Amino acid sequence: MTKQETTIILGILKTAYPRFYINLSEEAVKETILLWHEMLSDYTLQTVKIATKKLIAEMIYPPTIADVRASLVEITTKPVLDASEAWGQIKKAIAKYGYYQEKKALESMNDEVREIAMRFGFKNLCMSENQMADRAHFIKLYDRYVVEEKRQKQIPWAIKKQQELIVQQELIAQQGKNILKKIK
Repeated sequence: MTKQETTIILGILKTAYPRFYINLSEEAVKETILLWHEMLSDYTLQTVKIATKKLIAEMIYPPTIADVRASLVEITTKPVLDASEAWGQIKKAIAKYGYYQEKKALESMNDEVREIAMRFGFKNLCMSENQMADRAHFIKLYDRYVVEEKRQKQIPWAIKKQQELIVQQELIAQQGKNILKKIK
């Protein structure tokens, strides 16, 4: 989305929530456009419009950038199974493929369920003697995984790259400090 397109989104919000956008200085408007553009530039205008209008229909106060990004994730990703349905996929795979056909069992699961099954160890789930405990642990892990995946999808790609650079810079700085300590 371009800066010009960002002004269209902000115009929609101003029309929907006129009381919240009065008395903004020209400088504040420019800063608002720049920030919203930076945070939404990885989506198309049409997609952001849909997400924004969805929020306008749902909210009595203007949405934040985080609200819009959450809405964007919601409308652009396939629905995720709830934890009980995910556990059902595990049970079905165990019944159908059992211990010896782990690869086929994992292929029968959706991505999120497969990830948690691999963390557990599918064969461990097959051999379990305490399925109630395994189910409880699976549901807890699955729910955490789904929340974290959604959170990660809300972060703009450019911000993720900046975070990676910061981590790399910090590692290099720490290595430099360690080398200096060894020299002294």
